[in-house]
Amino acid sequence: MEGDAGTWTFVCHLGDLEIGRTRGFDLAGKGQDQVFVVRADSGLHAYVNSCPHWPTSPLPWRKDEYLDATRSVIVCHGHGARFRISDGLCFAGPCVGARLTALPVKLDGERICIWVTGSLLKQPDS
Repeated sequence: MEGDAGTWTFVCHLGDLEIGRTRGFDLAGKGQDQVFVVRADSGLHAYVNSCPHWPTSPLPWRKDEYLDATRSVIVCHGHGARFRISDGLCFAGPCVGARLTALPVKLDGERICIWVTGSLLKQPDS
């Protein structure tokens, strides 16, 4: 990761994200979340907020709502694609077999940090 021209970026405290919840983050200050973090029983998972079926299309139907009603699957609310939380693999919908773009995530004490590269922050406006 050292050669990825990125940095670990603090996004929120662990206590601010309950198990079974998600939270999006507008790291570029563009008014739309570029990334989101899921806190599941299996741990923390971070992804780029973009559906592989329609790149740059955001996933949630409203702020921080990336999961289905059971809170066990990530859903693209625009296209109906369903993704596993553990690895971002699409198993139902228009992009079966594609994956969400995963981001490294770590805990620094109680601080959730994700690996952010400059290219992520320079995504074109949609």
